[in-house]
Amino acid sequence: MTFQYQLWGYRINSEFDLGELDPVCGDATSHGDLDVRRAEDEEWIRQRGAVLLEDRHENGEVSFACWKRGDGYVAQFPGVCSFLILPDEMRVEIAPGPGLGKAATAHMVLDHAIPRLLTLKPGHIVLHASAIAMEGHVVAVLGISGQGKSTLAAWLASQGHPVLTDDCLVLRWDEEEQEWLAQPSYESVRLWPDSVDALGINKAELREFAEHSPKMRTGKEAQLHFATEGAPLRGCFALVGEEGKKSKHKGPPAVCQLPVKEAFVALMGSVFRLDAENEQINRREFEVMTRLTERVRFWSLAYERKYDWLPDVQRAMIDALQSGSDE
Repeated sequence: MTFQYQLWGYRINSEFDLGELDPVCGDATSHGDLDVRRAEDEEWIRQRGAVLLEDRHENGEVSFACWKRGDGYVAQFPGVCSFLILPDEMRVEIAPGPGLGKAATAHMVLDHAIPRLLTLKPGHIVLHASAIAMEGHVVAVLGISGQGKSTLAAWLASQGHPVLTDDCLVLRWDEEEQEWLAQPSYESVRLWPDSVDALGINKAELREFAEHSPKMRTGKEAQLHFATEGAPLRGCFALVGEEGKKSKHKGPPAVCQLPVKEAFVALMGSVFRLDAENEQINRREFEVMTRLTERVRFWSLAYERKYDWLPDVQRAMIDALQSGSDE
């Protein structure tokens, strides 16, 4: 059985049930097809190549590794699953690990495999960021895992600011408009239990995020606003903090405009990446980052990770956007 969905302008033909994605409709899949299949031959996992990128947990264990294989790449998440990513064929093959359930499979495909495939395609760049429509603009919030991107996105959505994505921002170059357009993702936000309670979200409106995680994700029943169309990216807020550590900031939120060099560094640290050694890819990413820093305003955003401060964070972001529009 093959499931068909539409996401990021593509028709996704999947051998896996990817949950509540929208079904194919009209010309919303104008960019072509993208196939997700179960791996029939897993020899590509055993034939490990020279590792190009590697991430580790705090305890030193490898959480992600990738290497080149032919015209594609192997992306391995030890103990969870492995992907064979083939950008020229617009295909992802998945070898699920033991006990990988439906929710976790959808998460790994949508939030890890496909973003890494798209970032290899000219005309695309994919950022580890949330994105929200505010004051007539699309703004991104850049930050490492655990900094509160999803919680902030959910809060803003509850206040009427439509969310495009809570964690994976696909930007596509529009040749006609000569703009980088932020693409809406699927309508869901992933939250820790304490964020669910603090934001007052009804637990009946939540879905399982992944079998191995206490996080939950909002379903379509949640009273949150989501964007349905892409729009040019106009601003980026880079969250201040270190991975795995609580923010040291105390008191009211602080927003400071970033110089180009620091904005460039923030962007580079947020890109979904598979091959840091490919000169062609590196050159293309450099050109994209240069364009973005020329066209988009960047701020740093520091705030105390207490839910009571979220209304102040919202006001600080709006003030920054409004001050920018007056210049």
